[in-house]
Amino acid sequence: YLEEWLEIKKESPKVGVSQYNRIKQHLAHIIPFLGHKKIDAIKVDDVIRLRNAKLTEGLSKRTIRAMEFCLKGALEYTVGNGYSDLLRMNPLLKLDVLQVRKGDEKAIEVLEVNEQNILLAEARKYAQEHDPRWFMRPFLGLHTGARSGEIAGLQWGDINWEHCTLNINKAVHYGNGDTKPEIKETKTNEDRTIALDKTVMEELRHYKMWCSERLLKGGVPLKDDMHILFDNDLGPLHESAPMSRWKTILRRANLKYRGFHCLRHTHASNL
Repeated sequence: YLEEWLEIKKESPKVGVSQYNRIKQHLAHIIPFLGHKKIDAIKVDDVIRLRNAKLTEGLSKRTIRAMEFCLKGALEYTVGNGYSDLLRMNPLLKLDVLQVRKGDEKAIEVLEVNEQNILLAEARKYAQEHDPRWFMRPFLGLHTGARSGEIAGLQWGDINWEHCTLNINKAVHYGNGDTKPEIKETKTNEDRTIALDKTVMEELRHYKMWCSERLLKGGVPLKDDMHILFDNDLGPLHESAPMSRWKTILRRANLKYRGFHCLRHTHASNL
């Protein structure tokens, strides 16, 4: 049943590639443990045993919690009185999913002011050795609080040069692989407009001049629908190269490794 339910999710327009892959990962934990049971024979105790086994394996509490929600939702999908419904009541109705308390959460890390200065200085130095894209990516992350996928999805037409604002209305997803970026809606499915200060506008103007000169060498004029941070095919950035360069910049700056998302938290902290 779970395998059939997964295929139904795959065909649903409401389920994106990333979400489908997460569900598939959850089922990879569930099916070997409970897949031999009939769905009306599953009990809360079975899920508790699965939970304890995964805790012993070292799976995070947050992942286990999501796994339990996934299983509970999968069974709820086939509850009803229709001819195709397999259950009249969800056997996991009374399951209290694993609680994730404050102490269980991974601490949010931000860059201190001196670390921010060191990071940007090293990013600029690295960009001078290669090209400005690898400075602009962390610079925009730090000064706008935009997510990595949102930065990758930015196009020149998203900048309002007169009012000094940036409209974030899409994001790049990599559910189909590193070299197959897809443009989708933002995480919240909502657009938002961010005010840009003089420092950011000046950096963007200098960077735009570099992009125009580079593109013109290949006979390509810069247009509003082009990505601000482009890959060699002029489409949105692939996934692995920016990640690799981010790690390199942190290492060269002698800074503790943090995910790129820390820039979003740092921006909020600065505000």
